[in-house]
Formats: sequence, structure tokens, C-alpha cells
Amino acid sequence: MTPLSSAQKGRLSVFLMMTAVFCILFAGMPKDFYRGDAVSIKMSAIYWVNTGSFGFAPKDHHLIEPLLESEGQYYILNPANNRYYPRWEVLNGVLHAVPELFQRHRTLKPTPEVIFRHNVFNALLGSVVAGLLLFLASFITPRKIAGALFVCAVLFASYEWNYLRAQTKEIFLLLFVFAMMAGFWAAWGAFQRGERLRFYALTVCWNVAAVAMCLISCIYHVGYLMVILLWGFLLFQRNVQRMRQPGEGSLVQQIWQCVLSHRHHFLILGGFLALSVVLTEWAALVRYDSWHPQGISWSFRTRQIGDSIFGWQNIFQRMNDYLMVESFQVALHCPLLFVAATYWRSFWRDHKNQALYVLAFGGSMFFAFCCFEGVGEWAYGPRFLVPLLPLFALPACVFFDRFMAGASTAASKASGVVVLGLLMYCTALQLEMNKYPFFHFYEIGPMLETMEGIQLADDYKRHHHLFFLKKLKAIANGADADGALGPTYEGWPDPIKTRFQSALKHRLFPEGENHFFFQ
Repeated sequence: MTPLSSAQKGRLSVFLMMTAVFCILFAGMPKDFYRGDAVSIKMSAIYWVNTGSFGFAPKDHHLIEPLLESEGQYYILNPANNRYYPRWEVLNGVLHAVPELFQRHRTLKPTPEVIFRHNVFNALLGSVVAGLLLFLASFITPRKIAGALFVCAVLFASYEWNYLRAQTKEIFLLLFVFAMMAGFWAAWGAFQRGERLRFYALTVCWNVAAVAMCLISCIYHVGYLMVILLWGFLLFQRNVQRMRQPGEGSLVQQIWQCVLSHRHHFLILGGFLALSVVLTEWAALVRYDSWHPQGISWSFRTRQIGDSIFGWQNIFQRMNDYLMVESFQVALHCPLLFVAATYWRSFWRDHKNQALYVLAFGGSMFFAFCCFEGVGEWAYGPRFLVPLLPLFALPACVFFDRFMAGASTAASKASGVVVLGLLMYCTALQLEMNKYPFFHFYEIGPMLETMEGIQLADDYKRHHHLFFLKKLKAIANGADADGALGPTYEGWPDPIKTRFQSALKHRLFPEGENHFFFQ
């Protein structure tokens, strides 16, 4: 039997990884839809498939009446045609409509059949995400098992698993963010090897992925622009290294010479960026009768039309949320970041271009989200950073590579085993988390508000959801409330505690049930 070539082994490893991830996601499918924005996008997608329009006509406004209570939160009224359009970019609706194309009798109701189709679609997307992430890992480590361990740690030992299951836009962002980065580095490699046809094909591919990314969430134009600037920087750096006399001419002259010698690069990149902006603005004009990408600004806190949701004044508060507040702290929700931080120096030394990409794209997007007023308070973890944290975790590939190569000392071997053990424990915790409904607060909130539990609600938003839910589950199972939650319950009358315990047991933690599609 002829041994497999290196390329064949690489393709086989990607296929096996995609198959394994699909099986895991299929087995752990949720039994409900992700609530809120995802439901509104799906309803407009089904409406589009049935009628040819994303906007709900006046005669159909009753179909989305419950989602119109907070003006601008889910749907925006176009005053020109009196239709309600979803607040999110147009490609969200197009992609959410794909599962409906295979259904003869379509309905806006989340029946088990509808949920199953979307779950299978999600599992397929998740497998592609895993394949792309494994390809990205191959730029850092040539060892397939090391790359596979990295992928599993990122996707299943972190809150990423929750959003791979959720039928919402995060999985599309993961797909296109990874595809853009994979295409970027594949195109750069082809350019350096002089493979012109392959270079142009890959350049078109990664820019198509970038445009799709921006049509999922327009804020990603910031990252797209930074990636284009990074490409220009790499070209300039390459030009300087190839010059006979590197110091000849001023900096401006050298930059201009680089632009002229690679003008076809900048024409392609600039053309795609312009296309992305035009499509975003055109879609906004058609749907909202406004050039604003989201029609009109809507403030999550004041809920007043016209209030800006972005501003410099939010930066320090958001950075504090992402770095210090337990419920949104990035490393607590993606533990591999702890490992990545210790290997960043090696990552920078040996893979400087990849490190520059992470800083350019990931850093600019992190800064952009720090300007945002909201932080996804009712969702699990730092929801807006779901597509970014796997990129920041890439230096951890160095750890897996060295571990699989064989540690040189007993201490190194022991530390590697400890890290793997902790990642397995984190995977078990995420499995436990996925047993609960996506938006736990939608279930807990009304109970707390009717039982004078506002302080408890604030505690829930501030602490890691998994550990807080464990405390609530202990109460549902009969544990002492004060012992589980400390001073939060002090002053609550015993009858209210009893009612709260009963409500938890029957609504949030019904015996023998979980949030998986297959019980």
C-alpha cells in the first residue's frame, strides 16, 4: 500500500476533524432556538422565502407583534413602505433561510422539525469552522495531532461550544473570520512562491469571505481595513528587503514605489472593500430608507431612538468588563488564553507575520467592541468577542506542538499533563453549561422580579453564569438558600424562598430534563 503524501495526510486530518466535530455538535443539538435577535432573523428569513421580501408588510405585522414592544431592538420600521425589517445586516437573513429551502411546508413556529433542520445546518457549519481552525493551526505547528488538540480545546473547553450550538450569527462570523485569515495566509504564501494564478484565486477568496463577514456585522469593516493595511505593510517590508540599497530614498518614496509596483494588489483589495461598503449602505437604504447601516441607532440602556450606541466614553468600562468582571472575563470563558499568554513571546519570535495579523485584526476589533455601549449582558460570556478569542489563543499551538514533540524535562511533561487535564475539566464544565437553556436570565428574571430578587439578578449578571447556575440548582434540589448564595437571601421570608425553590425546580431545572434535542 502506497503511503500517504504530506498533502494527503493534511486533507485527511481536516476531514476527520470536521467529521468528529459534526458528530459532537449533532449529538449535543439544543432542543430550542436561541432567543431574541436570532428568532427575529429567522422569522424574517422564513418570510423572505415565502414572500420574497425581508420586510413584514402591514397586513403581517401581527406575526411579529411580541418583538415590536421595544422599538428598534429587533425590527425597524421603514417609513417609506411601512414594512418592518430586522435590525441586523442582510446576509444574516439570507444564510438563515438556507435550511428553509429544503422544507416544503414552512412555518414561523419553532416546531421540532424546524429546529432539527437548523441544528443540522449549524452542525455542518461548525464542522467547517473546525476545519478552517485546524488549517490556521497548521501555520503554527506541522503536527496534525497538536493542531487537533488546539481545535478541540478552543471549541469545546470554552464558551465557543455554546455559540456553535446556538442558531445565531456568531457561527457565521466564526466561519468568515477564519476563512478570511486562512485565505490571507494561503494567498501570501502563493505570492512569495510566485504562483500567480493561485495567488489571485486565493486573494479573491479571502476578500469574498471578508465582504461576507462585513455583511453579517458591519462593524467588522474596521478589521477588514486593518487587514488590508497589514497586507500593504508586508508588501512594503518585502520590497525593502529586496532592494539593492535598502536605505535609498525617503520613506514616502519607498511607500509610493511599493504601491506602484504592486498596484494590482491594492486595486483588488480596495475594490472589494469599496464593494463591501456599497453593499452595506445599499442594503440599509433599501430596508430602512436610511444610509445608516442599522437604520437608526438604538440604545440598549435608555432604549431611546437616536441615542448613539458607540462612543469613546465606553472604552474603559468595556475593558474593565472584558478583563475584570467575572461574567465577561475573556480568559475565564476561553481558558486556553492563559496558555496562549505564556507562549506569546515564542509565537512572536517564530511566527511574526501571524502575530501581526492577530494584533491588527483582533486588536482593532477588540478596541471597536470596547467602544460599544453594550456587552451582551443577558448572553453567556463576552458574546461580541466569540470570533476573536480563538485568534488570540493561537499562540497556544506552540504549547501543543512542543508537548507532542516530547518535553525535554520531567517538569515540562508534568506541566503539559496538568494543562491537558485542566482543559478536559473545562470541557466537562462546558458540557454542564450546555444542559441549560441558552438565555437563563429570561427564565430566572421574571421569578426574581416578582420575589424582590433584584439584587440576586445583579449578582447573576456579575458572576460567571455556570457557577451561579450551579448554586441555583443546589437550591432547586433542596440545599439551604443562604448557604448557597450567602447574604443575598438574607431578609427573604421563608414562604418566598419556598416559592423560588419550587419555581427553579419546575421551570429551570425540571427533573430528568436538559436542553439537548436528544434526551
